[in-house]
Amino acid sequence: MEFDRLREHWFGFFKGNVFFSYARCTGCGLLFCPRYFSSDALGRLYSEMPDNMSIVATDALEATQRGYFDVLKKHSSLAGHYLEIGPDTGLFTQFAAREGRFQKFWLFEPNLRVHEKLRATVGDLAANISTQMFGFDDAPEGKVEVAVAIHVLDHLLDPMASLRALRSRLAPGARVLFVTHDESSALAKLVGRRWPAYCLQHPHLFNPQSIAELLAKAGYRVLETQRTKNRFPVTFLLENGMWAMGLPHWKLPSLPRLQVSLKLGNIATVAEPMGMA
Repeated sequence: MEFDRLREHWFGFFKGNVFFSYARCTGCGLLFCPRYFSSDALGRLYSEMPDNMSIVATDALEATQRGYFDVLKKHSSLAGHYLEIGPDTGLFTQFAAREGRFQKFWLFEPNLRVHEKLRATVGDLAANISTQMFGFDDAPEGKVEVAVAIHVLDHLLDPMASLRALRSRLAPGARVLFVTHDESSALAKLVGRRWPAYCLQHPHLFNPQSIAELLAKAGYRVLETQRTKNRFPVTFLLENGMWAMGLPHWKLPSLPRLQVSLKLGNIATVAEPMGMA
């Protein structure tokens, strides 16, 4: 397909089963796209994105992010400098702002459309918001105590380079939370190539083993890997289910208050930098 046609499939759901072919690394087991968009093309696509998952009720999204935050809380004092990659409107950031004692927020979000909402999320707290996504020069070197990347590693062209760049910003004993899709999940195996994470936005897809190996090579030690729950409106799940099974896609009546929490193929990984004592 030409770029303009691919662009039509970049946003939203139910627009056809279009994605780049994946291959598996025989060394670490990582699933990756040997052929993918250029950096310039990605910049154009991400700069035009609407709010992340804006078609799902905000309270459902917040409940999912709350679960991720609870995983981080078990391992962190929630103090010092805070860095987040791809925070979107700040659905996760809001919990760090409310419950943490952070000195400053360093937020790296390429989508300028959400910067106003993101700024409002941290309120009067000290914050630096940057469009930079593949390097973290704005953040202080060796000072960041908490870093967060929720559904970011799946999107990066060179996750190893980004992980090493992030590590240079981390303080000894820092905690890093990664949330990724799990391509080894039961759901992925059940629906096959119609698994929603097989899409144009993901040049890489992980499983617990491959993300642990990637992190180890980048200089991190995994402290915990946990399968997480996502909260969705029932109608949204039914529409996705019909699409995944190849059934005609019918738009169902919206019932935002009718929601369920399910383990739908995501994993949260908490890690620390090695050799920085």
